Amino acid sequence: MNTSTTADDIIQLVQFSLQFGRVARATLHEDGQRTESDAEHTVMLGLVACGIAEKRYPQLDIGLVSQFALVHDLVETYAGDTPTLKISASQKRDKSAREHAAMKRIEQEFGQNFPFIPRMIIRYEAQTEPEARFVRAVDKIIPKATHILNGAATLRAQGITAADVRKTYADQEADMRTYASDFPEILELRKELAERMLAAIP
Repeated sequence: MNTSTTADDIIQLVQFSLQFGRVARATLHEDGQRTESDAEHTVMLGLVACGIAEKRYPQLDIGLVSQFALVHDLVETYAGDTPTLKISASQKRDKSAREHAAMKRIEQEFGQNFPFIPRMIIRYEAQTEPEARFVRAVDKIIPKATHILNGAATLRAQGITAADVRKTYADQEADMRTYASDFPEILELRKELAERMLAAIP
């Protein structure tokens, strides 16, 4: 690890951060027009995850929660965001390959000067720490809130029906129970938000 930090190192990391902020997600703002960015999503996740953790899960390290939230989508700087509501098996494989390549690039670019970044991504992806699993669970409820705020504009634009959403969310719930059973409030919030979101779909 390089123990010195140069101005060029800072410029490189700031440029990376700006590029991350330009990654457009599938979800839309309240106006149903402007796309949400990865940076906006990350801020939302950090605020919500830390807020819930402090109130309901004091056993969690909020500092670690915030760090995992900060890095959880950084691979999308190079891999891009992938809509997952109607994702196919081949699209999942492609997403995984792109994110693996992005992680390798991040390790190459920042492993020496800012090892915190790849180290925390690896820890988050390992999902061995409760804080990482908690952030992953909260990450699944944030988009539902944005869908509610924009009146399901994203879903309508993608031609996604209520039946599509119900099937996807049934699978998602089963998956979440494999890693988020320690966080029952998150599962309940997910259920409530999903029901309210479904009500917004014509």
